Formats: sequence, structure tokens, C-alpha cells
Amino acid sequence: MGLRRRVVALRTPRGLLPMGASMTPQSFAANRGGSGLSLSSFLLLKYGFVETDIMSAAEYGNLRAVKVLLKMKGSTQNKLGETALMRAAYGGHPECVKFLLKREGGKRRNNGTTALMYAARRGKLESVQLLLEREGGMKKNNGETALMYAAQYGRRECAEALLDKEGGMRANSGWTALMHAADNGCSDCVRLLVDKEDGMKTNNGWTALMHAVFCGHLECVELLMDKEKGMQTTREWFGFPPGTTALDIARRHGHDAIASLLE
Repeated sequence: MGLRRRVVALRTPRGLLPMGASMTPQSFAANRGGSGLSLSSFLLLKYGFVETDIMSAAEYGNLRAVKVLLKMKGSTQNKLGETALMRAAYGGHPECVKFLLKREGGKRRNNGTTALMYAARRGKLESVQLLLEREGGMKKNNGETALMYAAQYGRRECAEALLDKEGGMRANSGWTALMHAADNGCSDCVRLLVDKEDGMKTNNGWTALMHAVFCGHLECVELLMDKEKGMQTTREWFGFPPGTTALDIARRHGHDAIASLLE
């Protein structure tokens, strides 16, 4: 921050406010109008930062700002239900996660998303480990879990940390973490999850193998075929009738190399 910006920030209608002013965050919040300072100017003077949004402070790992702003503003949950802890987890800032966990752990967004899900999606292993005991096993409104996010985005280390707590869980649609991994071609996660979740089906009867075949992920098919090769769908879905097999899907989509494996 340049000198000119610092001087301007400290100037008020009553002149320059002296460095080391004794005003506290609470007294500033109560008497903001009379001080002549904006909130960002006060924070610069007193604490050396200008961040006024606790969500952004948490996301970027500014623990000092988080602590001060939390005292000033109290609740951090926004209209979406998002918390500062979620932002800290998303950014992968363990110190902020530790500080906020006791206060905000277990809270959900309006759609049910948790801080653990944020961390798992982004591959922030240390944050996942910190949040696991408090939030492991929690589901979104649609039934999805943190493990499903880790699998979907190929975050193998996070998926491994979550496996014991969340392996085998299903979303409302019947989808599993293994299916998400197979659908997105995340072979490392498929390899990790296959022994725990093989043979499971969606509400339409689709398996992880079928999703891998549909999307043409050959390596995932090779990992899944021995355990799910002969399984059939139970309902019509995506134009495929009940009784469809992985081989049928491969042939219909012209995945010749995959079809030859499954024949």
C-alpha cells in the first residue's frame, strides 16, 4: 500500500486521526458516523488491513482480519447460508478453519453444502482432515456428500481421508462417489473406491461401469468391468430401456475399444 493511500485513509473531517487511536472495533461500529472514517480506513489505522468482508478475509487466509471482523459483525452467514468457515475451507487455510470450526462447524448452505464439501471439492486435504470429525457424513439437500465431491474432481487424497466415514453412501438419486469418479474419468479415485462401492446402482439401475462406458473412459472401464460387467439397468433412462448392459451402451455410442473389452 502506497504512502498516499495510507495518508488519505487516516484523514477525517476533523483532521488526521493520530496513529494508535484507542477506538475499538465495537466502539467504532457503535459510533461510526461521528468518527468520519470509513470502516476500511479504521481497520487500516488500527490493524493494518482494509478488508471489510469477513468472507473474503477467510477465503484468502487473513486470520487477523477474520478475528477482528468477527468481533465487529458477529454472525457471518450470508443470504445463501454460506459461512466464513466454508470460505476458509475453500481457500485451504487451516489456521482460519481451526479458528472458525468451533463457532461454525456443522452449518450448511441453503442447499445443504458444508465446509467439508468445499474443502473436498478443492482438494484441500488439511482442511478436510480438520473438518472430518465434525462434518463427516453430512449430506446436501440432494443427498450428495463430501466424498462424492472429492471423487468427482479427482481429489484422491481427500477421497482417501473421507472413505471410512462416507464410503457406500448414496445421493437421493442413488449416485455414489464411485459413480461420480467413473463418470468424470478419475481413475485414481475409481481404483480407491471400487472395493467399497462396486455393484451399487442408481435409482435407474445404472452402475459406475455404465457411466464410465457412456463417457468413454477406457481406464475406468478396465478397473470396473470384472465386478459389474453383466449388470442391467432397471428403468428407462437417457433413451436406454430397462435391461440395458454396459456392452449395449458401448455399442450404441460407438466405443469400439470398450465394446471389445466387454464382449
